[in-house]
Amino acid sequence: MKIIKGITAVALIVIASFSSSALHAQSIFVSPAGDDSQPGTLEQPIKNLQTAIDRLEGTAGTIYVRGGMYRIDSTISITPTNSGTKIMAYNWENPALSVGKPISNWQLVRHPRPGKDRPAKVWKAQLEEGQSFLTLYDQTGILPRCASPRFKTYPENEEVQE
Repeated sequence: MKIIKGITAVALIVIASFSSSALHAQSIFVSPAGDDSQPGTLEQPIKNLQTAIDRLEGTAGTIYVRGGMYRIDSTISITPTNSGTKIMAYNWENPALSVGKPISNWQLVRHPRPGKDRPAKVWKAQLEEGQSFLTLYDQTGILPRCASPRFKTYPENEEVQE
């Protein structure tokens, strides 16, 4: 009888410890439409994945990432204090993390010497200092490159054609 009482007491302690850790587990929701000043609930998600990670520091929890595009401007840092943190898509939604940067100020220009391997008109944009790219995308996916060893870039003073 004493053995059964002892096993029952141990089982209750184990169940209580699991319940206790489950009560301390936290869920944070992240959405592209969120705001980092929000509490991180499903109804009031935060916007930045790093903010969610920082809020869980020292606590095991789950970060639910809602569908949409997340532009990542700096390195996401996960430290040992975030051990046990899970990051997962919410309810079969499709989040996408991108380190890509939008390129603006596109101009339609006319090639000074169009030909078989040189289109008459192309789009060009001035990149920021130190910025470069290997691949260019739009909403549909990867775009074909318009440069090759035979296709030279345009002079800086090229006129814009309507």
